[in-house]
Amino acid sequence: MEMISRGNHKNYEEHPEKSLKTLNKEDKNSHLTPLPIWVLLLLPYLRHTQLGLIMKQFKNDRMVFDASTQRTADDFVLNQHTPTHAEPPITFGTILRKFYVFVYNLRVSFPFLEIFIALADIKACFRYPCIHANLTGAFGFMATEAIYCLATAMVFGSIVSASSWEPFRRAIQTISREFFYRDNLVEKHKAYLDMIAWDTFCPLGTIFTKAKGCVIIGGVFNSDGSMRPLSGLVYVDDALLAAAGVVYMKKLLAATIEAHFGVAGV
Repeated sequence: MEMISRGNHKNYEEHPEKSLKTLNKEDKNSHLTPLPIWVLLLLPYLRHTQLGLIMKQFKNDRMVFDASTQRTADDFVLNQHTPTHAEPPITFGTILRKFYVFVYNLRVSFPFLEIFIALADIKACFRYPCIHANLTGAFGFMATEAIYCLATAMVFGSIVSASSWEPFRRAIQTISREFFYRDNLVEKHKAYLDMIAWDTFCPLGTIFTKAKGCVIIGGVFNSDGSMRPLSGLVYVDDALLAAAGVVYMKKLLAATIEAHFGVAGV
């Protein structure tokens, strides 16, 4: 009850309209279950973790779950007691370098074609993992003086938020490669692809910077002349995509959309 009596962070408390707006968004997306505050008197295993509000110009306000700040030496903060020994290693830190290498490989194999680059943003990626029903109260919080919330999706601020997203990230990345040569996906996701304005930025006769291959970086073709399937490399919540020409980029975008929808259960 002592943690509950503290309420939330000052920036959250001083902007009730913005706080309520972010709360409504989380509720709409089924990331939490709001309950009347009197449930605290009935259920002894509910706890409260302080909320903060991140406000940045030109960006949507974001509600954050502060599970690490200790105000006294004997504070019981959730991140100190959340086990991490079984969490998968976070490997997205290597993705940006791999993407640069991949673009170089594309230029090795396609010296005369324009290379298209795209980003596919995965909204609220850290919210995708669901919290076990027995733990929704442990990750709960008092959102207002009248509303207590059970956290049904991973919170933004847990020590395992990133590692909980890691299996989803890897799955989307791997499945997009397997879907690249599915002929029906471009037509299936035509409505999304048609939202993109396709144009070339390089005038006819443009001379592209050359890329020389070697034993380690040998392009994107197999020894039999077939092209290896492309895939979206997922860096946190952005799928980094590159392909030579519009046709291949459409196939890669469609494969990434299908992989994302499949993993998300859409």
